[in-house]
Amino acid sequence: KSYVLCTLAFTCVTFVAGALAFWGPLFTQMGVKVQPNPNVNVDNVAFVFGAIAMTAGLIGVPLGSILGQKLRIKIPYADPVVCGIGLLFSVPFLLGAIILAGLDSIASYVVVFFGQIFLNLNWAVVTDIVLYITIPTRRSSAEAFQILFAHALGDAGSPYLIGVVADAFKPYIVPPNMTTTTTTAVYPFITTTPTSVLFNTSVLGFDNLTATLAAPEDHFITTTTVLPDPDNDYVEFKSKQYAMFLCCIVNVLGAVFFFWNACYITKDKEQCDMVIAGSLEREEREAGRTTRTNSSSSSSSGVSVSSHMSEEESEEAQQAQNLLV
Repeated sequence: KSYVLCTLAFTCVTFVAGALAFWGPLFTQMGVKVQPNPNVNVDNVAFVFGAIAMTAGLIGVPLGSILGQKLRIKIPYADPVVCGIGLLFSVPFLLGAIILAGLDSIASYVVVFFGQIFLNLNWAVVTDIVLYITIPTRRSSAEAFQILFAHALGDAGSPYLIGVVADAFKPYIVPPNMTTTTTTAVYPFITTTPTSVLFNTSVLGFDNLTATLAAPEDHFITTTTVLPDPDNDYVEFKSKQYAMFLCCIVNVLGAVFFFWNACYITKDKEQCDMVIAGSLEREEREAGRTTRTNSSSSSSSGVSVSSHMSEEESEEAQQAQNLLV
């Protein structure tokens, strides 16, 4: 159970990491374009975002490993808890970075930096979890399968999924100052006045223009027609912004899997330690049995050699006696 839950949680981590790596720089550039007074150069966004991601990884990965090792002494199930708390703490920072991208790019950089630090707390810890809940002869296979599933179901498809969700939002996003207003007249059926006869003829297909001019003011309806432009910078940014909120949801789901993993991690580690201890005992017994067998065979061979040498010596002594006689 610990292995399955850890793999599912790590898949959520790679999903978010892949989406941020692919869409993060482009999304930040879109945010700069829609800002009324941008405070960064749009051409440097990719470089700055990459530097932030690299620095956050250099800090977050060793920090997660240190926290896991220190807390594991007092709390046996500390490793998945550290990972889960890291994912939960990253959610408000990522949420703030997504919202601030269209308002203040520098503030968005600062917030996403801390969000990625918390997101990177679990990389080394997850590897440690897999190693100590798996017996030594299966550890390499366990790591390989976890990497396969985590990347195949995580960062391999997350950029595409974010793009699909963003395209689905585009028709429903209204850019500023992109509306037109039209006015139409309603023609009621009234048969008591000459004006009403004019309304009836208009309904039946006669002079619409004349009927419109003769209609009372309370029979006009004003309708607003929205004309969205899917290639508008505002539409592009808002659609990606709504789609990027999916990363926060997946982060929460990954934290749930890590906390669920904490319920089984201690028991699974103890079972793995018992299996390893039993294997060592069997190896020691087999090694002792082999040593005793070798010792007994060496002793018997030594006795046979000594007896053979004694017989040869007695024959030589007999021959020497015969020569003397």
